[in-house]
Amino acid sequence: MLRSGGRRIDGTTRQNVPSGIAHLRQRAYVARGMATRIGTRTELIDAVARDVDRLCLLVSEDVGEGPDDVRGDVELALRLLATREQRTAAIDQARIELAGRAAAAAEKGIPTERLIDRFMSTLPAIWTLARELDPEPGALADLGTRLLYGADVGALAIAEGYLGTDRAVVARDATARRAFLEELLTSIAHDPPASARLRRLATRYGLDPVASYRLIAVSLPASLPDDESHALADRIAARVDAPSSSDVSRGTASLLALPQVLGRGRRIVVLARADWPGAMRLRAALDELVAGWVAVGSAPIEGVGGLSHALAGLIGTLQAADRMIRVGWIEDADDLAVERLLLLDESLLEKIVQRELGPLLAEARMGGEFVETLRVYFEAGENMREAARRLHLAPRTVAYRLERIEELLGRPIDGESRPRLSVALMAYRALGLPSAST
Repeated sequence: MLRSGGRRIDGTTRQNVPSGIAHLRQRAYVARGMATRIGTRTELIDAVARDVDRLCLLVSEDVGEGPDDVRGDVELALRLLATREQRTAAIDQARIELAGRAAAAAEKGIPTERLIDRFMSTLPAIWTLARELDPEPGALADLGTRLLYGADVGALAIAEGYLGTDRAVVARDATARRAFLEELLTSIAHDPPASARLRRLATRYGLDPVASYRLIAVSLPASLPDDESHALADRIAARVDAPSSSDVSRGTASLLALPQVLGRGRRIVVLARADWPGAMRLRAALDELVAGWVAVGSAPIEGVGGLSHALAGLIGTLQAADRMIRVGWIEDADDLAVERLLLLDESLLEKIVQRELGPLLAEARMGGEFVETLRVYFEAGENMREAARRLHLAPRTVAYRLERIEELLGRPIDGESRPRLSVALMAYRALGLPSAST
């Protein structure tokens, strides 16, 4: 019978004798207790599993834990890589066990990253051992595809376990939810571990840690009692379709559904998505429910880590607005940047006021009127008629007061004196000192 290479013309195949590299490989297989080269993914996974001790050692070195600590997760990962068609039940059970392990870790406060690190470190370790076994290329390629599948299934199972448990805990623990919001809005993460913890907490409470957010801070009038801010926040929440504090306490709110409207002392804080369209409804609610409010909103804030810093800036703006007797909506927080700067050192402000306006304030009878006249005159662009209109005085009276002001100061109020006097007048208002009209 004619032959072509190693194949007979009639379709049967003769037995080839291994030679060269193939012969050396077969000798290696025999030395390992294997009759032939590994040809399927299932055989390859089983072969790797027989060396589970070494696999645990590789994973433990990678994650910085002991081999016994990681063994359970390594064995679960191996089971998740079983053949889908033949061992579906085993895969399902392994996935359930992995989710259960994640849920137990969540209850104990073990970080998600630790469990994920163990599992994800197992997959490349399996690949390393598999390559050392020199299987058939098809088996190795099939294992690579299966490893990608295992990564997806494992990560999903861990996430489900953590989120399922955490959300159940959060839903029945409104106090923890409130504490988280306070931490989110007041804690500044100064190092990577603190930032990572804040991101984990955000995920636990249903917030995307890398989303864009917006904050709005509202200052309420001093006449409103501090404990009224919480009730007012609930009434505002109802008008902007936000969950109220009673929804949160009953667990009927879906985790931290946004926007959140919080009463904090004599202020209200709104946490919303950056694209939240409810700002106009908020302004209308404030106009309806309380008089004398002042509010300012932030620019988009990228990620939860920037919320506390942004809120601190907004509160600084509100403090400056209170001192400057500003009310209503402040379109841009930077509009009061100069006032905020002045308030950084009140003792210095007092010195500025005394140095520049002291001679006017020393006038017991007219000191306040002189300061107010000078302020309005500058704000009117040094237009005497406009200043008189705003002060409800005759232009002649304003002219007299300005002349008297220059006499008391001992210098003209224009030229080089004007900038210094303007700063002093701003400092006077920032210190909350009374004007003639108050």
